Amino acid sequence: MKYIFLAALLSLPTAFAAADVPNRNLSLKTSLRGLCERSATFQKAVIRRLYVKKCEEVTAARIGALKVLRLNPGPGIDVSQLASDDFEGFESLTILEIDNNGDGRITPELLQGMPSLKELTLNNFPGMTEFPEGLFRNLPELEEVTLYNFIGVRSIASGFLEGPLSLREFQMNGLPLVNALPAGLFQSQPSLERIDISDSGLPRFQSDLLRNLAKLTTVRLYIGNFTPKPVPMSPTELPLDIFRDLPSLANISLVNLVIRPGTFAGSDSVRSLNLSASKIVPGSLAGLRQLQTLDFWGGSLEAGYFQGVENLQSLSIVHSKLGDLPPRVFAELGSLKTLSFLIAGITSFSNGEALAGLRGLESFEILGNKTGVQLLTPGMFEHSPGLRKIKIRESGLTVLPVGAFRGMPELKLLDLVGHKFTNVDPQAFSPMNLVRSTMVYFDGKAPDRDTQEQILALHGNRIAFDCGEFTLFRGWQYCPL
Repeated sequence: MKYIFLAALLSLPTAFAAADVPNRNLSLKTSLRGLCERSATFQKAVIRRLYVKKCEEVTAARIGALKVLRLNPGPGIDVSQLASDDFEGFESLTILEIDNNGDGRITPELLQGMPSLKELTLNNFPGMTEFPEGLFRNLPELEEVTLYNFIGVRSIASGFLEGPLSLREFQMNGLPLVNALPAGLFQSQPSLERIDISDSGLPRFQSDLLRNLAKLTTVRLYIGNFTPKPVPMSPTELPLDIFRDLPSLANISLVNLVIRPGTFAGSDSVRSLNLSASKIVPGSLAGLRQLQTLDFWGGSLEAGYFQGVENLQSLSIVHSKLGDLPPRVFAELGSLKTLSFLIAGITSFSNGEALAGLRGLESFEILGNKTGVQLLTPGMFEHSPGLRKIKIRESGLTVLPVGAFRGMPELKLLDLVGHKFTNVDPQAFSPMNLVRSTMVYFDGKAPDRDTQEQILALHGNRIAFDCGEFTLFRGWQYCPL
């Protein structure tokens, strides 16, 4: 006899709570009533965890009180073993997750008997080749749908999302679709607030994909493939008017897409943008006048990339190969307050001229930039007199030029941990080059004892050496040499 193990959170009414079972949500092994009735072996293995001795005690009241049910089948068991009435009687169920492990198919007939269901997650149905019409039509209260790893699905029926439901969130990941999404896929769900389409294998996104979704706040579009492992795909051009007339849209994430000027026309409400492995040209961000946060993954930067986002407050550049940054590449970002680089592959800031124009910058951070042996140059931060924090860690620095940190009267923290400086001039931290109120953290393994003594004599109350296994603060001791 095959087994299905169902991990559930069970809400037991007072009438069924034994002395050792509190009347609250419990994490138990439980069974559907239909499966219980069909499998004596299943009864023996599972029913005792419900504090009952036989199937007859798995009553309608027990099933009707269940709030959360997670089905995690064992090897070789698939959803085709479920009967169409197995979910009957789950009057209070609000969350259902089905993690399939076979070729069974999910149907509208199976998804019935749960009038209160609000969240549904379906994972791993390789036997399905198409999403049928009205899959969720028997779930009138459904608000959130998550679909993972339907690696056999190649197309979606035009009426897939039609029904009495009012979806707020739709997520679809890991589907090797080869056909375009049906026209007006989301038009029957005007209450949608969040849409995530990732690893979809789509040839393109249509310009009317998001039309009339006045409540939409968050969208993630990722052109990729999954069969079942990710397959590289060429970037796909995004329609120029796909984000037009979406008054509530605040967050956009785009992966493996080509973005051209005009893509964000009429996107005044957007506050956050994440671009990963996407190709953009100068002027492509115009229209994002209220953008506050930009995360940029991969690719390179050119002068003019940031035209139209003059109000940007935070910029993060991650896992890129930037090389030599051109002069004034951030010139339009006079309002920027935070600039961060993580494993960004920078070799040069053009003698500091790449930072020209960053008048409002308060925080500057570089982490894991192994190509940055000679990143620092005298006066490179003078374009940003309001800097309060500089953090450059594990970035390959060997030289600390005198004057690299001058001209910043507001600086409070300088963190240079994780470098092996070959020569440190004590004057690099003198009041002429660094205001006395700045606390300094830097790798103290390389400087010799004399250099440490000079640094501590000048600045002993505001220097902390990073000594590897332990850190000595405020100059009370020297790093062991």
